[in-house]
Amino acid sequence: MNAGICFTKIWSDDDLLELRIEINEGRSRFQTEVYAGHEQLGQLVLALEAFKGEAPGSQYDLRFGEFDPQFAAGACHFLLKFNARGMLIITAHLQSQFFDCDGKKVANEGKLHLRSHPAQLDDFLRGLAAIHNQHSDTAVLNIE
Repeated sequence: MNAGICFTKIWSDDDLLELRIEINEGRSRFQTEVYAGHEQLGQLVLALEAFKGEAPGSQYDLRFGEFDPQFAAGACHFLLKFNARGMLIITAHLQSQFFDCDGKKVANEGKLHLRSHPAQLDDFLRGLAAIHNQHSDTAVLNIE
């Protein structure tokens, strides 16, 4: 995968999707799997459409899963913000599924900071909509 954020549908049923979320900023890379409802993905597309038209400085929190050992799969939190120059600034925090390690429940985590152009967000939104509508399994947000 080139530098960017990639959402890939790896499984689904009538209620849920399992997504692999990969982050690669060129020097560091992290991936996890999360569960999301079909409606949640559709709402995300609508919310990001609205967000991309907001003023510089506005923020959007994108979350899947929970950072808690009592929940299945991993978790992710993306904070998206447009800076004063119109660049999309992203802080991505991902966590793997919890597992036993020497008698303790632990999870691996990664936090990456990324930049992208607003036009790249349009491409990502089309990809997310295609996953939601079952026309594709992948959505990519290229980064700078």
